[in-house]
Amino acid sequence: MHAYHAGALDLRTAGLHDTRLRDCAHQYWVLGTGAVLFFTVDWHAFEHAHGQGPDACTAVLTECGRMAHTAVLAAGRTGAGTWMTPAIDEQVAAELCGLDTELEEALYMLKIGMPRNTEDTQ
Repeated sequence: MHAYHAGALDLRTAGLHDTRLRDCAHQYWVLGTGAVLFFTVDWHAFEHAHGQGPDACTAVLTECGRMAHTAVLAAGRTGAGTWMTPAIDEQVAAELCGLDTELEEALYMLKIGMPRNTEDTQ
C-alpha cells in the first residue's frame, strides 16, 4: 500500500530555459521545450510510515521506478519522447525543487518532450 498526500504535486516556476536544469544532469540539451519531472522523497515522512533500513530504501527506489515507468508509458501514448537519469546533482535539484536538504532528496529526473519533427518517431 502506498500513500500519496493531497497537495503533494508541486509545480515549480523554473522554466525550461533555466540553466540549472542543464547543470543538474550535466546535459546541455535538457533545456527547451517539454517538461522536467523530479522524483523526490521526504525521508522523515517515509521512515515514519515505513520504517528504516535496506528494505525501506529498496521500497523508495522501487516506487520511484514505478512512477517513472508510468510517466514514460503515458508520454509514449501521446507520441512524446523521454529521457531519464538518477545521475543528478542533488544540490542543484534540491534548489530547483525547493527541498529541505536535511529531510528531502531528489532521486530521479525525467524529461518529457515532443520530437522536433514527426519523422523522428517513424
